[in-house]
Amino acid sequence: LKTAQTFMLDKAMKEALLANLSLAVNTAKGDDKYYSRYDFSTTYVRPGKWNSTWNVGLAWYWMSYSKAATKRDDKNITISAGLSKPIKDWMTWGLTGNFSSNSSNIESNAYSKYVLMTTATFNYSK
Repeated sequence: LKTAQTFMLDKAMKEALLANLSLAVNTAKGDDKYYSRYDFSTTYVRPGKWNSTWNVGLAWYWMSYSKAATKRDDKNITISAGLSKPIKDWMTWGLTGNFSSNSSNIESNAYSKYVLMTTATFNYSK
């Protein structure tokens, strides 16, 4: 079960707030694979200087393996930021960074990580 909503925050429709909410239940065979997961995320997007677009986001989930031999609960939070800018009519450059922290009652499933990624998108048409 999932919903995704986009809220336009200005009359020019260039500034937006994106919101996602979901519930998933994995009813796989085997109690160690059965879980329920709750997700929430929100992202704010708006134009920047020099024809760029930037965004900041926050995502959270809770996953519970309630039927496992050793009950496991994971909680994860991710903070992200991104920037994209057209370089040419046919090319857009992007940069995204995020930090995730996963806590768990099973120590081997707890972690933190940083991600920094750059992208290039190309548009070809005749």
